[in-house]
Amino acid sequence: MKDRVIFFTHHGNNSFEQINLQIVKKLNTEWDVIPIGFEGYTLLEESAVAYRDRYPCNIGLSCPPTGDNNIRAVDWYSADILFAEAYRQYPNYKDYFFYEYDTISNVSVDSFFDTSVPFFGPRCVYPPPDHWNWIKSYLKFANSQKLKFGNAGQTTCMFFQNEVLKQFYTKITENYRKVYNNMFSELRIGTIVGSTGQLRKSRPDIHEYISWDLAHL
Repeated sequence: MKDRVIFFTHHGNNSFEQINLQIVKKLNTEWDVIPIGFEGYTLLEESAVAYRDRYPCNIGLSCPPTGDNNIRAVDWYSADILFAEAYRQYPNYKDYFFYEYDTISNVSVDSFFDTSVPFFGPRCVYPPPDHWNWIKSYLKFANSQKLKFGNAGQTTCMFFQNEVLKQFYTKITENYRKVYNNMFSELRIGTIVGSTGQLRKSRPDIHEYISWDLAHL
């Protein structure tokens, strides 16, 4: 076991995800690499399985009709629960890096990012504009919460040192049904990590080397 880990977040076991996982492993030999996904999906071999029942629920956000597509939508809104489950199941790593299955990269984490900082995300904004749709969606359900919101950006290429991820895990599991229900993952991470003063962007040129938009490769 190494002291740093990359969690490869995903929801299927097809050739694209299998190949991309191997690329991540090949580029990052100094890190453990563990695939992780929600229960109820066909996941990659040796995946950590994340369970939803101890965490906030985003069922109230604008979802499709009930059924499998609805569950997939709720899980998409709740990618940060995979982060919390990664910490719960593997709490002893020094550094944690989260990488979504459809992110394409030709660089290693160590050669591109500064992992001496406590946290970074690709597009952090603190505070985000009040008119951001995810804030308006949350406020439809939260009548009395006084929060200073943050936006952590896309839930890929996101880095936490252990203490920051521990703080996030602790916050998201305290009174989780009261405060953090129906809060989009990027808003939830940004709000919690932002409250610690650690929210920061990674690199302004990230799109030159890493893409999470397959339509624009």
